[in-house]
Amino acid sequence: FQQGMEFVNAGNHQAAVTLFKEALDKDPNFVEARVQLGISYLETGKVDQAENELAKAQRQDPDNNQLALRLAEIYLKTKRPDQAIELLDSLQNSDPDNPEALRLNAEIKAQSGDLRAAEDLLRKSLSIKSDNPPTQLGLAKVLYATGRADEADQLIDAVIAKHPDN
Repeated sequence: FQQGMEFVNAGNHQAAVTLFKEALDKDPNFVEARVQLGISYLETGKVDQAENELAKAQRQDPDNNQLALRLAEIYLKTKRPDQAIELLDSLQNSDPDNPEALRLNAEIKAQSGDLRAAEDLLRKSLSIKSDNPPTQLGLAKVLYATGRADEADQLIDAVIAKHPDN
């Protein structure tokens, strides 16, 4: 597991996959190894395997909000918003001000065409966690879509200034 984490930290998720699988062969109930395996699969573009591992991890650790968020992201990427909404609604019942859940809910609203609701959710998320590039960029997309390019450009410029590698 530790070697796998070293590979993750070095950006070599493919090598990490092998080591996390070995850790799970030795202990199938090693939740953190399963989570890291799922994340590594996601990083290597193997979305189906990532979903499978993260769903198993969630069954082992149902109160882990980060797992719910990761699965919701997968559901959005694979065009299954209803499953994402179900997870996010459950999460928001226990943690109504979770900025990542708000961001993902905003993405769902934007995909369905409700840009006003998406903007409100993104602004609420940013009021909780102001320095969050994915949320800031999501808001910029909504601003572009609603004809407010100047405001969107300012937001993007601010993200680039603070996070030049983004």
